[in-house]
Amino acid sequence: MNASDDSHPLRALVLLLLLRVALSAGDSSSACSGCPPIKRALVADLLMGQDPMAAARGLQEDPGYRHTHLLPELVVAILEAIRQVRGDVRFYLEVGSMLGGSVCVAAGAAAKLGLSNMTLVAMDPFVGDVNMWEWFGPHAKAKKAFSFLALKGGQPTIYERFLANVAAAQLSKMVLPLRVTGLVGMKLLARLESRGRVAMMPEVIYLDSAHEEAETLLELRQAWRTLGKQGGIIYGDDWKTWPAVRSDVSKFASCTDGRLQHRLLADALARHLLTRGSDRGAPPPACIRLSPGAYPPRSNGVGRFCVNGGDGLEVFLYKGQWVLVREPTAGYTRTSYGRERTGCTSFNSLADASGRPPSGVNASASVSAFSLSTSLGGDSQSARTPMWRPEIMLLITATSILDSVPLRLLLTSLYPVSAPPPVSADCLVVTGGASSGLGDVHNIAPHVYHLPVVHNSIDFTALIAVIEHQELLSARHLLPRSWLFMHETTNVGPRFFPALLAANLTYSRPLSISRQHRSMNMGLYLNADLVEQRGALLKVRSSDRPSAAEVTRLKLSGVKYEDFLLHKLSRHPPLCRVTPRIVNKGFYYANTTTLRRVLYYKELDFYKYKGPSVVFSGPRSVQRA
Repeated sequence: MNASDDSHPLRALVLLLLLRVALSAGDSSSACSGCPPIKRALVADLLMGQDPMAAARGLQEDPGYRHTHLLPELVVAILEAIRQVRGDVRFYLEVGSMLGGSVCVAAGAAAKLGLSNMTLVAMDPFVGDVNMWEWFGPHAKAKKAFSFLALKGGQPTIYERFLANVAAAQLSKMVLPLRVTGLVGMKLLARLESRGRVAMMPEVIYLDSAHEEAETLLELRQAWRTLGKQGGIIYGDDWKTWPAVRSDVSKFASCTDGRLQHRLLADALARHLLTRGSDRGAPPPACIRLSPGAYPPRSNGVGRFCVNGGDGLEVFLYKGQWVLVREPTAGYTRTSYGRERTGCTSFNSLADASGRPPSGVNASASVSAFSLSTSLGGDSQSARTPMWRPEIMLLITATSILDSVPLRLLLTSLYPVSAPPPVSADCLVVTGGASSGLGDVHNIAPHVYHLPVVHNSIDFTALIAVIEHQELLSARHLLPRSWLFMHETTNVGPRFFPALLAANLTYSRPLSISRQHRSMNMGLYLNADLVEQRGALLKVRSSDRPSAAEVTRLKLSGVKYEDFLLHKLSRHPPLCRVTPRIVNKGFYYANTTTLRRVLYYKELDFYKYKGPSVVFSGPRSVQRA
């Protein structure tokens, strides 16, 4: 036997070892091949491509204490509420996981709902709390209590048992444990999101870690910031059994202003959570408004209350669990659930700084190459995408032709694809004298909804449509607290939405007050004020499908009762205190046949293309309305 023969078994052993190393490396790199996108991104970015759940192999499942107060029906209600208004949940965060009982409940509920793309991140240092360390040892044996820590070599084995329990439940692909405290972990996610290293922030946060006085309050504040502009739901348990938790949640809710929040997500949650069986479609229980200083109910039942006299944040209670809802910032939409808007012709490409189309450009021909939904980037898929409803919506009265050039120019200035505004609000376009599509609201493009009506009351068509279709708009989640009414012969600049949303939107008031240029009925209207003035508005309503002669008469008499409703509703300063500036004394806007002046309202970055005023002595009943 020669030397080469002697080395043959050694070479085979070396090759076998190298093969095993390669296979193990391949296993670690492909461990997340079937995982949801957010988990894959976090594993690759933070954990060097190594899925912690792969370490569960060979670990023994802990059949001992896996108790959790978390109820599966609560998880289902929260996930379904978010799905109803914005799409499937993709990022779920749990702070405080212990041995994985609540993780298995939440991930199991998500799996049953078919949320295969949801990542559940479990943040916990897995070292126990004060009570667990105090109870360990002789005290635990004396009480025959479960050993939470199960020390091995002086170290808790909570993490290893967590991995084994989650793996035994066959939920390893969805779950990602991070061994950090809740505050450190949530701040880390915020930093990753700000630097573009994670696609989104959590949409649901379950807090079950700190139970000492002021600890839950700290985590609540950080969790509220973590949800950020996109909004979401924070919830937890131990409402009845831990006074410190109840106190901290109540303090946070009382110190957080909930008055300006719209109620889309909260109402969806109430319908799923607080109604049962055949009553699922019935209105949910009313919110109990507690006076300032009143102690919240120590209840194991079901309900909703609001502390601090109704000015604080609403709290949902469900069998010992508490839930807080953060509605998204006005105008926020999650673009990852819709298609990118393309093909939009921005008004800025059709007009110069004065608002007048440049010479040689036929605005009508330029815009007519696109349908309304295409020019705004709408398609059958994106138009059906659930959108968040802002606290304020734009209300536009348009001609009986939905695809008119002035309306298209206005909408493309409101929602330009080339430079979308950082914040925005949805708008409702009302067309009068319609003969089709009646009785419903149509989502014709992202942010844009269309309501056709049979009457044609000129400027008042949209305002009357709102009061006549309150139930329909409410059912479609299109009934905000306030409306900004504007004409279709208007246009906006890039500062419009930020300036509007920064204004005080809590009372009705005109767009501007000027002897020379009145508001032309444009301004901010509280929905409650419109309902209260229903009778006055119906006095200026036209007949159904009015004749051309009646429409002409209404146009001529419109000047006589211009701004009458705003004068009734408001004694407050207008939205724009500076008199509008005339930037162009006359041109044919959008190739229309009316010579118009361009008024510029600098405070709102808002343009109005004003036609000539004709004084007509209308009916006395109308003048007094």
